Amino acid sequence: MGKLLDVLLFPKDLYKRITDKKPGLYGGIIFVGLVDIVFVLFINYNKLFVDKTQGDLIFNIILSIIFIFGLGIIDVFFFSIP
Repeated sequence: MGKLLDVLLFPKDLYKRITDKKPGLYGGIIFVGLVDIVFVLFINYNKLFVDKTQGDLIFNIILSIIFIFGLGIIDVFFFSIP
């Protein structure tokens, strides 16, 4: 099992060399979350943001931002576990 994981995952030396500061990590989380969500928002733009009441529009925008951060954190977290 250990050899299979060594083949499938990045080598441990790669993670030892990563020495970035927190702003870079936060930027990466936001970027990865945007990449995950932007196509879904683009495809469903009319359904989510056009001809909505102000309350529904604010709710959809806040929920989109939460999903961007949530999926970004999940992706970065699971990528960083060797």
